[in-house]
Formats: sequence, structure tokens, C-alpha cells
Amino acid sequence: MQVKPSPHRCLTSTKSNQFQSTKRACIRITTRILASDGDANPGNRLAQRIKRKSEEISRYLQQLGEEALEQKLQSPTPLTTPYRLSTLIANNIPEGKATFIFELNRNTLEFNSASQLADLCTAILKCCDVYSYSVAFSVCTDTDDTPEGLNDLFLVRRAANKHDSFVLQQDWFLHPYQLVTAVEAGAAGVLGVITSVSGKGTLVMSSYAAALGLDAPIEIVNLQELKQLETASMNAGAEPPLLYGLNISVGLSVTIPGFGSDVAKGLLGELPFGSMTVVGCKSVEEARTARIVGADALLVKSSLLAVHKGDIDGLVNALMTATNFDD
Repeated sequence: MQVKPSPHRCLTSTKSNQFQSTKRACIRITTRILASDGDANPGNRLAQRIKRKSEEISRYLQQLGEEALEQKLQSPTPLTTPYRLSTLIANNIPEGKATFIFELNRNTLEFNSASQLADLCTAILKCCDVYSYSVAFSVCTDTDDTPEGLNDLFLVRRAANKHDSFVLQQDWFLHPYQLVTAVEAGAAGVLGVITSVSGKGTLVMSSYAAALGLDAPIEIVNLQELKQLETASMNAGAEPPLLYGLNISVGLSVTIPGFGSDVAKGLLGELPFGSMTVVGCKSVEEARTARIVGADALLVKSSLLAVHKGDIDGLVNALMTATNFDD
């Protein structure tokens, strides 16, 4: 596989410039969310969840007030160890190794407590330690996924830290203040910045996440969204996003043969040079196909973990065997 440039190539502007740009754009995002009448036709489950999340954020912003919001956006200290996911991916690429992110969704796994998520995290890490393999985790914190929100993330992060691993927060990210919350919770990155949802705010979210040291893959579903991002980046005089996501929150057809020959293969082939990709997979075969068509990192979905809870070592071994190869 081709070695890609430094994972930090997108950070060409200074942090102060990024924060000031975000501050201006944040006003537009806040205005849009507060002005939402909430009467749009939900259409599908994704739209329903985004509508609910937008309403939750709107209530929070109204309670917080403009002055407190500005202070919150300017207050966070960037992560002392930034860009852990992109760095891990960049280190694995020359060795022909896939980067695994294990998704921990409490409802999907049918767990009653956050401690069970932490125990599963520990079990996965012990298996990976046998292979001297570094992995990451994403913890779903939306109210549809867990009754305890960030508490799940706290406990999994504590378990991951013992093995020098790290955790991403997985949610619906619509406003920059959510990125501040992720930093405060100890997340190394976020999953849930979706182009079809954030629209023109996508680059704002990406830029602000970068200023905080967070990895934030931008999820796309078609070539049109990718081209729009590239055009917006060029018009803003900025580098395009470094990390892209497919089939993370917005489902694509990743079954054989459609996944390999159509959506993912076409999108992965069009990404900017030096970019990295995270692709969600619900089976070992999907993971293998994703790697064949060029995925750098694989989000192992909770539905796959749920099937193999009794044989984590067997799952980890199968994933590594199916996806790791050296050119």
C-alpha cells in the first residue's frame, strides 16, 4: 500500500485563526438550529434522530445564551496528545495493517450497565495485546443508544487507557459546542459529522475539531458530497478534510458485490491524495471487501460484536486474517 503524508497536513492555519473562523461560522450554525421549526417531514429513521438531536441542541443553546456559548467555544485546551486516530492509521499503512475501531453501542449489545461495555473493551484489548496490535474504540452516547450518555464513554476510556488505547465519541454532531464536550469527556476524536446533515457547516466542524486536536472523519454518501466539500475547501483557501467516513452513521449498501464494485470503490478512488478512510462493517466479509477496495480503517459495528460476544478472540483473529496484507 502507498504510504500517505503526515496526518497533520490539514492544519495549515494557526489555531487562533481557526478559532476566530469557527466563532463567526458558529453564529450561523446557532441561528440555523434555533430557527428550525421542527416541522419537517422526518422521512426516515435517520431524519427522525437528527430532528430530535437538533431540538435537544436548540434547547441547550437557548438555556446557555450567546455570551456563555462564546465563552465555552473559546475555553477548551486542545488535547495534549492530538490526532491519535489519524496517527495510528498512518503508522499502520506502511505495514499493510488495517486499523480497527470497535463500536460499543450499549443498546445493540444488550448491556445493562456501562461496566459491561468496559469489560468488553478490556476483553478486546487483551486479545489484541496477544497480537501486539493497537486498536481504538467508539462509544455511542446518543440517548437512543444508551440511558447514561457520557458515563459509558468515561468507563470505557478508563479501561482503554490501561492498555494505551483511546476512545472516540460517537453521536450526532451538529454544533461545535459538542466538540468541546467531547474534549472535556476525554475523547480522542468523534464519529458523527455527516455532510448530508451539516451541509455548509461541515467544514466548520472539521476545522474546529482539528484546532482542538480531535480526529473527526467527515461522513459522505456519494460523489456529489465529496466534490462539494472539495469546492468549499478551495473557496475557503483551506486543505480538504483529512479523514472521511463511509457507512458509519448513514447506511450504504455494503453487501457483496455492490459495496466493492459500486459505492465505496467509486468514492474511495475519488478521495483527495493523502486522505484516510474509515468504513463501517457488519461482517468479516464486509471488512475484507472494504480493505480490498482501499479502506484504511474499519469500524467494527456493534451488531457484529453482539454476535461474537462469546468468542472475542475468534472474531479478532478472523478480522486480522481477512484484512491485513502487505503490498
